[in-house]
Amino acid sequence: MSRFVQVGMTAMRDPVTKELLPSVPLYVEVPDGAEPVLPEIDTDTFAMEVRKVMREETAEKKEPADAGTPAD
Repeated sequence: MSRFVQVGMTAMRDPVTKELLPSVPLYVEVPDGAEPVLPEIDTDTFAMEVRKVMREETAEKKEPADAGTPAD
């Protein structure tokens, strides 16, 4: 027999609006009598990726709607 232990939450982004969708819990299955073993997270790499996404989203908001098309 085993049990499920919640280890975090996650949420996806709407591909059109880029807004977060409702979050859902993340679970790991742990055999009875065992302690959950969680992977170590490289927080520096994670933070760099989050900043990269945030910069890209900010840049998208600043671009004019007709960016990339030549003027007539």
